[in-house]
Amino acid sequence: MKKILFILLILSSILANAQLPSPAFGPQDLIYTRDVLTGELWVNYKNLDISNSCTDEFIFVRLYYRIGTSGNWIEMFYNNSLLSGYSGTVNIGNNSPTNFIRNRTLVIINNLPGNFFSETIQLRWTGNYQQKYCTPRPIQHVDYNATLQSVMPSVTNLTADSDISCDGANINFTATPAPYNKYNVYRKLKEPNSTEELIATEISGTRFYDNTAIKGKTYVYSVRPVIIYSDG
Repeated sequence: MKKILFILLILSSILANAQLPSPAFGPQDLIYTRDVLTGELWVNYKNLDISNSCTDEFIFVRLYYRIGTSGNWIEMFYNNSLLSGYSGTVNIGNNSPTNFIRNRTLVIINNLPGNFFSETIQLRWTGNYQQKYCTPRPIQHVDYNATLQSVMPSVTNLTADSDISCDGANINFTATPAPYNKYNVYRKLKEPNSTEELIATEISGTRFYDNTAIKGKTYVYSVRPVIIYSDG
């Protein structure tokens, strides 16, 4: 027997992910996320990958943006540091199981101009890629542009319910049109000063089971479509 959770469901979108193709990188090596709700740009990229004595490195990277699709580029990040005038965080983490080391850098920029989130923008990523040991290659300079559109569709018919006998919540919604066919799911407690957290990334269907929801708690959920640019 089920009962409807007292959950405030927020229908929100305007979240854009852009994963850029690279002849040297694989999927998920460079991802942009622009979130109008938090007013932040997230840049997540692989800076070092060592596997079976092979090494991939991405060094001396620069990040630029511009409003619209023409005009001058504005630089805001260089070589693991935000430039003067930009605030946020730069986090370098690593995951090191046996014979495998992968380091990623997550850059979060939170003081961009308001029209950065309301208009179409372009991002430019440059740097030096180096692959060595297994298949030695000279240093390759890369320069990628990505366009993030200003308008993305919202999911509709967002609902949630839980089983009275256990923890967890079922999230259901109606799909958005292609190519917006993957979704991120966010959650926060319905209480003062609660912080929204990302609990699922790039799900393909229109149903998600939150097995970390606790019975008796009231949550705020939102589901936002994402778009991925990739060479596969």
